[in-house]
Amino acid sequence: VFITRQAISAMGAEVLLRPKIETGWALYGLIMPKGRITITTALRPNDSDINRQSSKVVIGGEILADAYRWLTSNYSFMKKQRGITDASRYAFLFKGHSHHTLGMKKYSPTDVSSIQEAIEVDNLEVAIGPLATIELKVWQRILWFLEPADPKVNLQYCFLSRAMVDQGNRDPILIVPSVIDETDVPLVPQLCWRFTKRDRYDTEIAELTKYGCITQVVYRDIDGRPPLEIQFLVQKTEWSGVVSIVTEWNFPESQSTISVTPIGRHRHLRENSLGPLWIPDDNFLDVIKRLEKRGAI
Repeated sequence: VFITRQAISAMGAEVLLRPKIETGWALYGLIMPKGRITITTALRPNDSDINRQSSKVVIGGEILADAYRWLTSNYSFMKKQRGITDASRYAFLFKGHSHHTLGMKKYSPTDVSSIQEAIEVDNLEVAIGPLATIELKVWQRILWFLEPADPKVNLQYCFLSRAMVDQGNRDPILIVPSVIDETDVPLVPQLCWRFTKRDRYDTEIAELTKYGCITQVVYRDIDGRPPLEIQFLVQKTEWSGVVSIVTEWNFPESQSTISVTPIGRHRHLRENSLGPLWIPDDNFLDVIKRLEKRGAI
């Protein structure tokens, strides 16, 4: 098992961001032929997808499932573009969490049961559950209201696979993954701005919803090159067409493409004397209002 430095950094950052309560994250990575597994992504969930408490944490929700769809779709697309036909695939590799608030440095029976259920109930091929603890001195534990000056996050990795369970071994084992750079992994899909700029994404959708719009988000290949584009199909009852806003994975660094589909026809909008359709620092609602003003929808 291998793990990228980027994934380790993301786990450590989440723990240090919330040192006084249990927290967690989702793991994604590559399952390669001949048993090699590489953890490439540790995704920190939205607040709506996690229930943090002092003694337990529950993770799950839309953004974690959406990240799985994004990563697996892009990996398949990248393989196809490069003519790779091996059996490698991107996968959800289970979840990790922190435990230091309980003063525990080992996996609890509940943790072990969760990993077993991931294989036996949720049907994962591999379940890897990192356990994070913050290393504190005795006086820091006593005076926990003081912030540690230079805290250190320790990580342990619990591992269970379907192959182990099929052979009658249900007991997870501790492993020590080899740490590698991201550049050492041949194909790693980039997380799009849906996951890296969540506040911006959530604000865009919320503003459209408040304005009375219905928004559908799809991932699709539009320019013939990976990664996939993110397309927002925006509708409103009184409009005569559907607005398509297409963004690259690294929006807003890259500009959006805007088009309108009126009653079964599709046309790209062109700049005209009224000015550009998209202006730097625009949000989606600015574009919608500009289109309404021009009578385009």
